[in-house]
Amino acid sequence: MMRSLRHLATTIALLLITSLHAAENPGIPPAKDTEPSVSEEEAAQLATAAARARSDAAGAAELLHAQDTAESSAALPFAESLYWHRAGKTEQARQALGRALARHPRFHRARLNLAKLLMQQSKHAEASRELRALLGTDTPDRAEAWRLLAYTLQEQAQLPAAEMAYRQAIAFFPTERALRLGLLSCLIEQQRYAEAIPWAKQELGVEPTKRQLWGLLINAELAAGRRERALHLLECARRLGAADAHMLALLGDLYLDQSLPVPALACYRQAAALKNAPVGRLLSGFEALVLSRNSAQATELGETIGRSLAQLTPRQRLRFRSLRASLAASKGDPAGAISEYRLVLKEDPIHGETLLALADLLIGKAPGEARQLLARAARLDPYQIRAWTALARLAVEEGDLPAAVALVQRALAKKPDAGLERYLNQIRAAIP
Repeated sequence: MMRSLRHLATTIALLLITSLHAAENPGIPPAKDTEPSVSEEEAAQLATAAARARSDAAGAAELLHAQDTAESSAALPFAESLYWHRAGKTEQARQALGRALARHPRFHRARLNLAKLLMQQSKHAEASRELRALLGTDTPDRAEAWRLLAYTLQEQAQLPAAEMAYRQAIAFFPTERALRLGLLSCLIEQQRYAEAIPWAKQELGVEPTKRQLWGLLINAELAAGRRERALHLLECARRLGAADAHMLALLGDLYLDQSLPVPALACYRQAAALKNAPVGRLLSGFEALVLSRNSAQATELGETIGRSLAQLTPRQRLRFRSLRASLAASKGDPAGAISEYRLVLKEDPIHGETLLALADLLIGKAPGEARQLLARAARLDPYQIRAWTALARLAVEEGDLPAAVALVQRALAKKPDAGLERYLNQIRAAIP
């Protein structure tokens, strides 16, 4: 559920990495020594390039590049970079900005554009170095630099630093939603849910059907152990149409926690009807309904899952059939349970739980087959003690007490158990 929150950062990237052309008309007048001066000849060259750029940006960039020398003003490679960028030549634009800054290190607009360009190239470490250098000066673009730095730091997983940068940027742009979402996603990635909740609530006021924000609030309540509050939030999200299949399955689990199988079933069935239904979660809900003996609801959910049997993995299919067999047995339908257990063993002949369960159902009807099933289970290490104990009881029923004693002793040799010790003493006492 929380995994999709990561896309918030991508949204922020699209909103924060603005066009480099915006730098041609800065909103705040720069300090005098942060802009390069130009000679009359260079001014004429720039005017000629600007006219050329109206129809041929790459040609304008090539024209300036040809006229640029080591003694030229930094304004020429700066303008060249703008035209290269307009023509889609980002690497040439980056090189031109590098030349501009080499000549005029305090050229703030050039450094900001270089940082933006590096971000567009996903070179976030390099971009953050340029932005830090910019923030170490008297740049008039401090607000823009902070918000870009926040994103680059988050991309590098430097979350505490990114959080600080987001807060600095929000101080300049308190109404910009992209920054609030950025800070929110940063807090989420640090699993600081309690601090993220007020921000999430604020954003839900703007976009009440935002699934990721509901997910954050729900996870925060669960992390704090407030399951009832999480239930209420999930129900709100469901009614608003903001709950996905995983959230609906979780809501079903929480309703079962409250011993409310009817609404739990409704949630599970709604989750099953959605694309990418969480089959594992639905099977867990089915198991919970079976174990809690809510047979009517378990039957309905079993029918729902059964209609999508082809979508289950082999392991999930075995688990489902085993649960359906347990449900049949609990409803007083041993024939149905036996049939389901046989289907499980057809796919997995050494499914230990099924061997034991089917043997238990067959002991009174077909003791010979039950003995064979238990012998197979006894060859499986995790099920040996239970299989030997069951074989001992079968031996007692058939009157073979010495064999029963040997089987119980075998089980006790593997793992001491007070209950089995008492059972062994009872068998020995019954031997003539």
